[in-house]
Amino acid sequence: MSLEKKWKLFKNSFVNYEELTDEDLMLKIQENDHTAFEAIYHRYKSSVYSYLYYKLGEDRAEEIFQDVFLKLVDKKNSFKFESKFKTWFWTIIKNTVTDLYRQKEFQQSKSAEEIYDESGEELFSDEYEIDKKVYEDLAQKDILDCFSHLKPDQKTALSLSLHGDLSNEEIASQMNISLGAVKSLIHRGKKSWALCLEKRGLK
Repeated sequence: MSLEKKWKLFKNSFVNYEELTDEDLMLKIQENDHTAFEAIYHRYKSSVYSYLYYKLGEDRAEEIFQDVFLKLVDKKNSFKFESKFKTWFWTIIKNTVTDLYRQKEFQQSKSAEEIYDESGEELFSDEYEIDKKVYEDLAQKDILDCFSHLKPDQKTALSLSLHGDLSNEEIASQMNISLGAVKSLIHRGKKSWALCLEKRGLK
């Protein structure tokens, strides 16, 4: 082992990785620090799997879950610290799901109802996510169904807020709309979602 590698190991032995920001961890990942990758993995694994589960189903979620984190490593040097890590990472996740939905084989395995929402737009054009509070009960099909009936822009705004943990300002930038429009979408989306759940006796 070279002296440089020994020095890095010595320095890292004093680092509390759990206290590092995502961006600090990403800097270390770019330096091939495996402990930093493990910290990012444990920080995001639950939310990533939950998102993929609701988008793709259990079997596909398990398959794509590994692929997403492999892409994080493969694309690590494309992160230029010009935005937050979570914004960059969720873009990778979103694009991975979008690519899968575009595959003919996957489309044939899904019903028309699953691929298209009531507005006729393909589901992969939207972020599709459920409030964190319902992650523990993945069997509640009514919860997913109520969310699926929200308007596409409401689903996108709520997803980025609840799942991506983005600020309203960041969501406005992602969606290319005003801050006021974001607040309205989130407010109306939550209201419609809650009303649907209430009608089904789930809230």
